[in-house]
Amino acid sequence: MLAGTRHALAEFPLPTLPIGPLRLPVLAGAYLRLLPASVTHHALKHYLKRREPLVVNVHPWEFDPDQPTVGPSRLRSWAHYTRLGRTEQIVRRVLSCARFRDVATRLREIGLLEPARVGGREAMP
Repeated sequence: MLAGTRHALAEFPLPTLPIGPLRLPVLAGAYLRLLPASVTHHALKHYLKRREPLVVNVHPWEFDPDQPTVGPSRLRSWAHYTRLGRTEQIVRRVLSCARFRDVATRLREIGLLEPARVGGREAMP
């Protein structure tokens, strides 16, 4: 339940890297799985050096290399299924590089979500 007004909104922008005039999405979905580890590492350094908030976004299906395949185009199929068996390893490596928190914890920190309660008491984070 949101604290205070029901119109409060928090934005968690997905990370991008500046490449000339373009912004390359990184650390999310297919970009996290498909980009070389060196790009992922550079993205982490970029955000950590600037002390900017960093979101890592992965869909649950990206941890299942044995999921049934459907017949999208070859490009979509490549982007959807390539390196699914390595998703967990990639995410573990990324999460070991910095201290991350879940979104609910961050929302509590900025006052947009009431503290979690257990047995009528505020739960420990």
